[in-house]
Amino acid sequence: MSFKVVTDSTCNLPVNIIEREDITIVPFYFYPADNSEEQMVCLDIENFNAKEYYDSIRNGKMYNTSQVVPQNYYDVISKLTEEGHDIIILTMSSGISGTFNSSMIAKSMLEEDYPERKIFCVDTLGAGGGQGLLTMKAAEYSRQGLTAEEAYDKLLIDVKKLYQLFTVDDLKHLHRTGRLSNVAALVGSVLQVKPLLIGNENGKIVSTEKMRGFGKAIRAMAEKYNSLAVDPTEQTVIIANADNVDGMENLVKLISETNPPKELIKVSFDPATGSHVGPGSLAIFFMGNEDVRKQQGPLTAIASKVQNAAETIPGKLEQLPFYKGKDKQ
Repeated sequence: MSFKVVTDSTCNLPVNIIEREDITIVPFYFYPADNSEEQMVCLDIENFNAKEYYDSIRNGKMYNTSQVVPQNYYDVISKLTEEGHDIIILTMSSGISGTFNSSMIAKSMLEEDYPERKIFCVDTLGAGGGQGLLTMKAAEYSRQGLTAEEAYDKLLIDVKKLYQLFTVDDLKHLHRTGRLSNVAALVGSVLQVKPLLIGNENGKIVSTEKMRGFGKAIRAMAEKYNSLAVDPTEQTVIIANADNVDGMENLVKLISETNPPKELIKVSFDPATGSHVGPGSLAIFFMGNEDVRKQQGPLTAIASKVQNAAETIPGKLEQLPFYKGKDKQ
């Protein structure tokens, strides 16, 4: 391969694909909210007991995550640079995590110690299967013989094409861990709906439409795939669930009847990502055109207007009787 591809364990890729694509994994740790000393990592998503984990969250146990620190990147990647490899690092979105910043610090450390090596960091503006899809793209470019710099330029375009669509059973998990704005959570709370959520052009999680019930949400996800995916029959598509296998199979059936992808990867949300989206969540990740992240629905517009109004009247939003502020982590 012309360069080595590095990402972290929240990429939601099965071990057989990680090995097939020669992807190097950096651990991304999670831990019980009441015990930060109990650091854990999931490196094999297929042997992860999703039901047991998500049932524990349903029963009140909460988990937090620790972003990858620069030294962890350095320790893993320095072994590759010592072997003479250039590197592309793909990280979780900077809109929801500080991991991209950690990778940039590690890049500086590595370039100082290995000045002959070229190292590029890609902010996927995504998470979970979205991060996984772009990681697979990077591995494909390496197999094609592209240099790290050539692949990096193509990946920056691919980031714009990545579409991430998901629904959750309860917004409280995204809200608790700060992955969803107060305003977006407020809108969902006021309307008592299960919103469709996307990763926008800034890599932040925003509500795009409101749905009543998982059935309608799943049908809407399939419709989005059919309308936004570019050449879907030539794509790899990832569908992830947080102990919602029935929902995943329904979504698989709907997209397979219309535009079956070239390769379909079905996985559980890894426990680190799953601690944020919560039990029952369901997501689909695919590639659209370069403006696909800017696709917005009516709920996005509502949330934007509320946010703008809140910013013009500092402190007033918190005074509303139905407003619930961010839980402490």
